[in-house]
Amino acid sequence: MTDTPNDRDEHGWLITWHVLDESLPDGFPIPTLHKRSRGDYSHVGAGGWSGYMPPEDSAVQPDMDWTEAHRILVLAGFTKKWGRFLEPNQTYDIVWPPRAYLTTDGYVAQGHPGGCLDHGCEDCEDCDEFEWIPGEATPAEWSWSVQIETYEWDGNSGSLEDSEWFQFLTTHMDPRVVDYDM
Repeated sequence: MTDTPNDRDEHGWLITWHVLDESLPDGFPIPTLHKRSRGDYSHVGAGGWSGYMPPEDSAVQPDMDWTEAHRILVLAGFTKKWGRFLEPNQTYDIVWPPRAYLTTDGYVAQGHPGGCLDHGCEDCEDCDEFEWIPGEATPAEWSWSVQIETYEWDGNSGSLEDSEWFQFLTTHMDPRVVDYDM
């Protein structure tokens, strides 16, 4: 995990954090999350999703830097978790890069003014600046998965025998930073 849940930035927005599958090694490098231009996509505000289609159908997966090291470590994590079921003539391979699915779109309630900055009272008539108290927020969640293929070998030739999805990372973020195509 890179940040603790519900930490907020200077604007009161949730800071993005990640939860790794327990099969991944300690020190697994969290990929870099790139921010896109907000003007290129739609976003939710306080009150949540208001689009016509379900949010997961319109959400654009986060732009993450995935490396060959990530690929090797995810495959090693899957093998650690499930490799005991391999026959001697079988191997795993991974379809890369991973795919993300918005599994929870999150919710942000409207914030409200608090006390004045000088005295801390809510009904201060002497002050013009008041503290802003951010509304309650439930993070959006992205589940990152890869397709794992099981190959069966007969000498030098192999054939695809099975394919399954392996979820290895969950990204939690403020719902207002999820990009939507609309």
